[in-house]
Amino acid sequence: MDIAKGLKVLNTTVIVAVAISSLAGAYVVYKDFFRPKVQIESVNYNEGLAYLLINGKPRTLYSDAIISAGGDWGIRFGKDAAGRLTRIELVKRNLVYEVYL
Repeated sequence: MDIAKGLKVLNTTVIVAVAISSLAGAYVVYKDFFRPKVQIESVNYNEGLAYLLINGKPRTLYSDAIISAGGDWGIRFGKDAAGRLTRIELVKRNLVYEVYL
């Protein structure tokens, strides 16, 4: 009887551990495939001001700022060689992923 009881506890422990690890794995996969949806409402490159919709929420982007877009993602202005603002960039971990002109 003691062996059966011990096996039941061990079985329950294994089931809980597998459930937790599968949820953690699903989160990691979702985090890698998630990408924010960016929609540009209006932009003024001379003043360094842009009005955006990020995942359906209105946001304002200023010239030297990086707006967090969820997880490792951000939105910022991109500059040309002369330092003028010329584009809006979607960045992941501060590396350019996509450019919006």
